[in-house]
This record gives sequence, C-alpha cells and structure tokens, in this order.
Amino acid sequence: MLQNPKYNEGKPYFVQFRPTWHNPHKITDEDLGFYKEFADRLDVVERMVEGMRQKKADISDIEIELKLAKDKLKQGRFRMAKIYVNSLEERLNIKQEKGS
Repeated sequence: MLQNPKYNEGKPYFVQFRPTWHNPHKITDEDLGFYKEFADRLDVVERMVEGMRQKKADISDIEIELKLAKDKLKQGRFRMAKIYVNSLEERLNIKQEKGS
C-alpha cells in the first residue's frame, strides 16, 4: 500500500510487485572467485605500469594489453582475461604463488 498526498487526493493505493519477465542469472561463487583473483592480479600489474609510466618508459603495448585484460574481465570472459593477465605478468616478471 502506498500513499502520496500530492497524488490521487491522498487516497492510498495498492501496488503488486511481480518477478521480472526476463530470466536474470546469478553469478556463481566460482565466477566471483575468478573475478576477484584476476582483479587483484590486475591491480598489481596496474601499479607496476604506473611506476613505469612515471619513469617515462615506453609502455604503450603493455597499456593496450592491460586495457584488453580489464575489458575481458568486465565481460566475464575469464579464459581470455587469464591469457592477458598471464602474459602481462610474464612481461613484467611478476611472480604468482602456486595455484594461479
């Protein structure tokens, strides 16, 4: 029941909520884990790239690959994001603990 004094002379009216027409999907816990892992790894890469940028190093190719990795992560394409993240970490000599 809703009531608004400026609408319908203040008389209350009833509203019924229904489920959405489309079929929204829930992100699985596994996908959330992948997202968090890759986001953390990209943060490390981004900090290194920022340090290189301040040193005036030529990092345009690394920045493009970083942008691609972020885009794939946002799209939920974790296999592609993993390829880009692994490539960036290899190029920047970032060591990851076992299991990555």
